[in-house]
Amino acid sequence: MIMSVVVLIVSAVGIYFGVQDIWQKRSEKSTLQLFEQLQYSVDVMRHDADKVSKLFLIDPDIQEYLETISDSSNSPGEHVNLTNRVMDRISIVLKNYEYISSIYLFTDGGTVVGVSDQASTFIVDAEDKHWFYTFGLYSQAQESYPRLIWKGATKAKDFQSEAFQTGDESSNLLSAMRGVKAVSRMTQAGTLVVNIKQQALAATYNKLAGEPGSEIFIYDAEGTIISDTDGTRLGQGVDAELLGVIDRPFGSFTNGDRQVIYYRLGETGWTVVKLVPISEFVKDIWQLRYTMIGILTVMLIAALTISYYWIRKITKPLWQLRKAMQEMERGNLGISLESDDDNELGMLARGFNRMSQSMIGLIEDNRKAEEQKAQLEIRMLQSQIQPHFLYNTLNTIKWMAIVIKADNISQSLTTLANLLKPIFNRTDLMWTFREEIHYIDNYIKLMNVRYGQGIQVEWSYPDSVADYRVLRFILQPIIENAIVHGMEAHNYTGTIRIAAEEHRDDICLVLSDTGTGMTEQRLGQLKEILDGEQTNEQSSLNIGIGLQNVNKRLQLHFGSHYRLEIESEINRGTTVTLRFPKFGNGTKT
Repeated sequence: MIMSVVVLIVSAVGIYFGVQDIWQKRSEKSTLQLFEQLQYSVDVMRHDADKVSKLFLIDPDIQEYLETISDSSNSPGEHVNLTNRVMDRISIVLKNYEYISSIYLFTDGGTVVGVSDQASTFIVDAEDKHWFYTFGLYSQAQESYPRLIWKGATKAKDFQSEAFQTGDESSNLLSAMRGVKAVSRMTQAGTLVVNIKQQALAATYNKLAGEPGSEIFIYDAEGTIISDTDGTRLGQGVDAELLGVIDRPFGSFTNGDRQVIYYRLGETGWTVVKLVPISEFVKDIWQLRYTMIGILTVMLIAALTISYYWIRKITKPLWQLRKAMQEMERGNLGISLESDDDNELGMLARGFNRMSQSMIGLIEDNRKAEEQKAQLEIRMLQSQIQPHFLYNTLNTIKWMAIVIKADNISQSLTTLANLLKPIFNRTDLMWTFREEIHYIDNYIKLMNVRYGQGIQVEWSYPDSVADYRVLRFILQPIIENAIVHGMEAHNYTGTIRIAAEEHRDDICLVLSDTGTGMTEQRLGQLKEILDGEQTNEQSSLNIGIGLQNVNKRLQLHFGSHYRLEIESEINRGTTVTLRFPKFGNGTKT
């Protein structure tokens, strides 16, 4: 279906652009015919400007003016009279040629005399040079003598003196310039400028625009626009693409959404350009495009409707299977698909149902096995904690009773009873941190009885932590390790600081002692044993079973990311940090 639609669309697009290309060629051909007519009008205008400039060269008054302008022997009155005669001659010419805006004569001495359709100009101050001199146009006309040269995008106010600027000073001009000289002299004496109204030239091709939105302009050999229908482009440079067609007399190309048609105007060096919006000259084929779009739309809807009923029977079970698999990926097990089809898709759905149900049974069996395994390991680890300590304590009290008949024996026995009571009377895995503190206080009393009252414990914790639940007997192995291994060299004297901090989701316990600490090598071996990288039997380090049991209990109950962290410095002491999640005190288990 898609391939058929694609073929239809490609065919329709090909037809559309083929018709569009035909209309572009027709537009180019008709425009070039009109440009040939425009060339005749331009040639006539340029010829008239050339004829006027030549007539001035042989005019007696002009020749006399050129010969006497630098002659200081003439009286001021004679100069004024001669200048008036020159202005009269210019005024007569302006009356005969409506499209000529003004005529000016610029001399080597800086004198400017001219007449426009608005005002007359006469400048005799040689120090105040006219822009025509400073801009380089005067010298260009002198160098091109006797050939007539053209300059576009000039304005009427540029030729008038500030004192005599009147009328439309911003009117656009085309300036024809030619060097002039007196017959009796070999050198040039000045430059004659004939200014043609740009609007007069634009009026000859305005009717050629035709289509709404079309634009026409003329640019010279330097690529500067010298004539435009509305004057907004005058003086601007044309696109590089137009300059690149200078070796071709005419043609067209597409630039964006416009067709560009150009024509070289004979030997003038000028090029006329017409910009035609493609949307304008192809509007006649829009109906064809709409018809094609309508046919394609109807065909597409019909194809989709028919295909929907045929494909849905196959795709619906597949989508249901895909959705069920996504739910299983999210952890929603036990999903079943409804399918009575007696085909490959039905077999696939029934196989998926069997797999989903079997996964639930396997996960449940695995969960129960893991729970039983964890309970067995926890009970085993807890049972390993007590006998060694209980034996040493009873042995100590026994010898105290034999050797020393003192009152503290009764207190020691009471403390021991308090210590043993939660061990034998309770089977809970967890109790409150407050109960753990009470247990450790009894334990420290007995250890002081055993080693001589030199062990101090400092507690630091907020009241809110006391009601959270912790694993039972979790601190006793760590404290025993600190006393036996850390304070032995100090005759079992020192301080153990226990601080509890409440974090966002966890409780952090930090136990630090003032014992002998351990070397970096010894600390590294201990960390490898706790990380499981090395067993106690493989290591030469004898750390007992206490720290390993605490680490395993944390991981079995709360996960592998809850573990012991140990830092130590020789002769500075050891710090043990353990974390466990919040339980109790209003939190959810």
